Amino acid sequence: MKSKVSMHFLFFESLQQYCIFFIEIMFFNNSYLQTCSETAEGQALPNPKAYGVEYVDSAGALHLALLNPGQEGEVIISCGALGSPQLLLLSGIGPPEHLESLGIPVVTDLPGVGKGMADNPKIGITFISPKNLEYSLTRVVGITPGSVIESSSTPFRIPFISNPDLYINVVSIFEFVAGPLSKGELYLRTRDFHDDPSVRFNYFSHPQDLQNCVNGMRTIKKVQENIPRKYFTSHFIGQLLPLNTSDDKAIEAFCRMTFSTSWHYHGGCQMGSVVNNKYQVKGVESLRVIDGSTLSRSPGSNPKGTLMMLGR
Repeated sequence: MKSKVSMHFLFFESLQQYCIFFIEIMFFNNSYLQTCSETAEGQALPNPKAYGVEYVDSAGALHLALLNPGQEGEVIISCGALGSPQLLLLSGIGPPEHLESLGIPVVTDLPGVGKGMADNPKIGITFISPKNLEYSLTRVVGITPGSVIESSSTPFRIPFISNPDLYINVVSIFEFVAGPLSKGELYLRTRDFHDDPSVRFNYFSHPQDLQNCVNGMRTIKKVQENIPRKYFTSHFIGQLLPLNTSDDKAIEAFCRMTFSTSWHYHGGCQMGSVVNNKYQVKGVESLRVIDGSTLSRSPGSNPKGTLMMLGR
């Protein structure tokens, strides 16, 4: 007797297309194990074990992939900080009270699933340069104790102008708050795998994150003041920095009003609470999580290199 618990994830099929896969990770049923152990009172029940996935591809075809019997194998989840905790919750791995409220059978009581969600907020200024600049991808230009300073330059063709060679040059200088201490939570809204989970990152709920933002914006203000005039104009795009950058409250308000996501989501399946130091899901055999959801802290710069090494 076996049970199937529904799971799903999103992934890139190409740069232009997403595919939604419906997955059922199959576990030995806990109630079945209880029945088998009735004659062995006092013995600990073995952990449930993942042994395969069932999924529907983008064409709607159903596929079944099972681990080879008699061989050591594992199911590895790598769906990112939003997808991986959602997968576990839909599969019955997580806080029992949350799962039971949606009628999801509890496979493993793991309260840390979906907890500790965080993101590095991005805050900065953008202005028009009077000088023609080369296109420059985002690059790190400075590191402070609480943030990473980056910049980029992009030529934009002016719309509604017949001259195709007429561009404006846009320069951005911004910071990512490093290692945010503000934490949030991810939880399911429904049992339907089509529905996105609800996520709160609680940006700037920790006062140190806000202070790091203030310090970083003061650094950016100094950079702005030292840009040669041939590269800089007073034509800003978006919110202006407060004139008095010594006013903490004014800079704090700027940080809160203008921040955006850096898409550096992490948490939800953190090492220690959800996975062990080998990235194995606690309380479940043959199941690992390998992605940014296992991180408790993310640097301000792009974590892609770290995650690629983790995957290897």
